[in-house]
Amino acid sequence: MAGNFATNSERRKELLSGPEEMKFWTEMIALGCEPMDYDDEPATGLDVVDYFVTRDRKVVFDIQAEMGAGRPVEETAAGVEVLGPYGREKKAYGAKQKEWESRLREIELERSRLEQDGRAKGASLESLRSELGRMQERLRHVETKHEQKMLNARAESDTQIRHAMETLRVSEAERHKLTAANAEKDRRIGDLQTRLQTAEHAHATTVNEVNALKTQLSREKDTRRPLNYDPALNVLDSRGEFPLYRAAAGGHYAEVKSLLERGANPRLQTRFRWTSLHWAVQNGHYEVAKLLLEYGASPDVQSDTRATPRGMARTDQMRWLLRQYQG
Repeated sequence: MAGNFATNSERRKELLSGPEEMKFWTEMIALGCEPMDYDDEPATGLDVVDYFVTRDRKVVFDIQAEMGAGRPVEETAAGVEVLGPYGREKKAYGAKQKEWESRLREIELERSRLEQDGRAKGASLESLRSELGRMQERLRHVETKHEQKMLNARAESDTQIRHAMETLRVSEAERHKLTAANAEKDRRIGDLQTRLQTAEHAHATTVNEVNALKTQLSREKDTRRPLNYDPALNVLDSRGEFPLYRAAAGGHYAEVKSLLERGANPRLQTRFRWTSLHWAVQNGHYEVAKLLLEYGASPDVQSDTRATPRGMARTDQMRWLLRQYQG
């Protein structure tokens, strides 16, 4: 409650212990809330802040919950975000691969069904051919016994033969369709396999590029950090500041680079515990912030007001940069 301290205390008592219809805070207090006085002074403001800072509460991050559920780190929301475009592409490739595999299984089932149909029609064709042979044999026996009966039987057999040949022609046409369908299925399977191989090659290329970038970044970090810091460049002046701090605040990249190469300490803090990275991030100097991080600046160091460079980032680009570095 802002205002005069004595007035606030009286108002607090009324809200806590006044008539039943005036106890506005009863439900909040029952749920664990604690009323505190505030009189626009830093001391009471710090009391409120200290209350929240010193509370003993266990925090479970989303990434912990996702990994506890069995997800590998690269498939968590944080893992995908850290990997950036590569993570999203990998996830998209995975979904596409599953879709292709499912479609491939459907095609295989359809192909199996068509092959079974073909075998059934082949058996029917053989049966028709056998029947045709039996009819021709009966015809020869009839011709030796009864010429007239043979003529009548032959006419009837010819009719049956025509029907059988027509059935055979239809079966042959269906067999050709089946062959063409199988050829089309084989072509589509080949296309899918080619696309899958292309996707796998692209994935492997992306992984190699990411690994190369990581190796290069690690090598740059190792080679840029000076072995010793120059005491003359790392002393606070009468205002509690130092040269690297002012250069970073102004976004002077060349001057910042020169100071770091000559032995300026990127982790040095001002009288108010601000680092050069605090001001570079605050003022949106991306390249300067990147250079300081490469030389070992910490994105999580706290100022006298508990502000950190990571918490001060205002753009997605700056937030992404700071996520690449720890402590």
